[in-house]
Amino acid sequence: MNINRLKVLVAVTAVVLLAGISARAAEPVVKQVSGEITWVDVKQGKLQLKSDASPNTGEILEYRITKDETRVTNPSDKKFLTVDDLQAGQHAIVEVIEGQENKIVQKIITEPVPVSDFLIALGQLQVVDLTAGTLVLQEKPVIGEDGTIHLSQFVFEPKDIVVLQSPGMQPAQVALGPGDVVKVEYVMINGKRHLRSVVKYAPKTTSSTTTTTTTTTTP
Repeated sequence: MNINRLKVLVAVTAVVLLAGISARAAEPVVKQVSGEITWVDVKQGKLQLKSDASPNTGEILEYRITKDETRVTNPSDKKFLTVDDLQAGQHAIVEVIEGQENKIVQKIITEPVPVSDFLIALGQLQVVDLTAGTLVLQEKPVIGEDGTIHLSQFVFEPKDIVVLQSPGMQPAQVALGPGDVVKVEYVMINGKRHLRSVVKYAPKTTSSTTTTTTTTTTP
């Protein structure tokens, strides 16, 4: 082979290899952040997430979302969802590009509700009567479960109610009222929903997430 042709071939090969290395180096690194959604405001384009990586610190991460640019899917990627389907109390995985966490999130994967000894309901509080021990929730089905938005009634023992403030879980006075976004844990006893706990959610900038725990004696 001609020496000059050999030199050209080697040079071209080197350029191709370097270009391939540079292209791989320039590829964005996508990282996944899993946790519990603590607040979502579609109009403002904000989603707040309590990361599973720091469950004891109470760290809340905030992301930007939009109806048009943020794709929401279930783990099998077979269900068409939107950011309107997301709600506080839902577990999810947020995919972000490393170093570009302040940009609009492109993909959110919803996760199944963690296994628990109690049933879970999410939604907006409509009525709470601490004297009678009753609570009415406008319940929105958790992603992955069938159903429509409806009203659900729960009962609890007023004298046994205990209020805890997260993340330190110290006793605190927390008021529950109509319009609050909550997650409730409950058990079914004789056809009634008996509350075990209520988690009240609020945006990070205005209030901390709070937990209200009730202990109910089985009839």
